[in-house]
Formats: sequence, C-alpha cells, structure tokens
Amino acid sequence: MSGRPGSATDRHGRRLGLRHREPGADGPVVELSVTDDHLNGAGIAHGGVLFSALDEAVAIVANAPRPGSVLVTATIHCLRPALPGDDLSVWVETVKAGRTVSVYEARLTRADDLLAVMTAQTASTRTAAPDGGG
Repeated sequence: MSGRPGSATDRHGRRLGLRHREPGADGPVVELSVTDDHLNGAGIAHGGVLFSALDEAVAIVANAPRPGSVLVTATIHCLRPALPGDDLSVWVETVKAGRTVSVYEARLTRADDLLAVMTAQTASTRTAAPDGGG
C-alpha cells in the first residue's frame, strides 16, 4: 500500500494520534496530545514520539509541492520535556527548496513554549523529465 504522508495510508502517524493540518496555512502542520501511551520510563514523552511528530510534519510540507520526497538526514534538539496532557504543535519552515534536495526547520511547541527543534534534509525520489519538467 502506498500513499502520501498524512494520507489515510500513513498508518504510523495515525497510531501515534498525530492530527494533520494543511501545509501552507498559517498554522501548525501537525498536532499531538500527549497521552500515557507516549511516555518513557521517566514519565515524559519519548524522544521517538517527538521525532515522529517532527518528521511527519516535514514530510507533509516536503511532499506537498513534489510528492516522492524522503528524509535523508535530521538533527533534533530536545530543549524541554513534553508531559502527559500537553497539547503539542509542529510548525515547519522551508529553509531551502531545491530541485532534488531541500532543507527544513521544524519546531515543536506547547503553547508558546519551544520544546524541540529539528533541522531536516529531504531528497526527491522522482527525477525530472528530460525536458526539465515534472
């Protein structure tokens, strides 16, 4: 089964409870309410959950103009813990939109509090047509 990030075929994000928003709108791309299922042994949201939310948001933005983009590399900086009951939002900014390689910055927030930042690089798995199109 194939599909775009954020589509009905993207099961991982749905299992985590990620809620998707339209890219390009002046708002977050992904939202998540932290539940007990998201917690690690220290009682805070597991870093893998935070990474998944950030990655999903970048994938949605990267694939909106050019489907077929995949994550190549990412660095996440966790600044503050996400706690049970927190409502989180992920905002994505395109740093550089290239023909094959693009760079993004994603910010995970709780209200106005910055919890984590990810810089991500994606690559297009689609090649341009010989005439330079598509």
